[in-house]
Amino acid sequence: MDQQEYGRYLIGLIDEEAPDGEIGRDAFYGYFQIFRPSGEGVEAIFAPLANREVYLKRLAPIYDMLDPEDFKGDSVPGYFIAKSGSVSEDVLRGYGEQLITGMKQLMEEHADVDGAAEAASYLAEIHQIVILPRAGKI
Repeated sequence: MDQQEYGRYLIGLIDEEAPDGEIGRDAFYGYFQIFRPSGEGVEAIFAPLANREVYLKRLAPIYDMLDPEDFKGDSVPGYFIAKSGSVSEDVLRGYGEQLITGMKQLMEEHADVDGAAEAASYLAEIHQIVILPRAGKI
């Protein structure tokens, strides 16, 4: 399955009609929001991929952090926003470290892409994650 076939597969999952011609990245802006808040059905996105379990394992926690109550009104959040106030600073710091490490590894793996090596070097200089107070609590 090439990228265009995969793109058509993804568009078919959400009962949309694929555009004629080449499918660009713009066709998938906000795609994962369709599966909010539970993430139900998101596993089908990765079904044709060799590393499907790895991708799903990385994505599932994002849906787990959402509060289904936020999706019951006339309007819903535009982004994936967690509202749990019970997460410790150590846990948050760990998430920050994982994010920085993951981005650095990604940049190193794709050092041939313009700007990636510089980004990896910049990320390597981050030695501390600082948790800022929530808005309105400063």
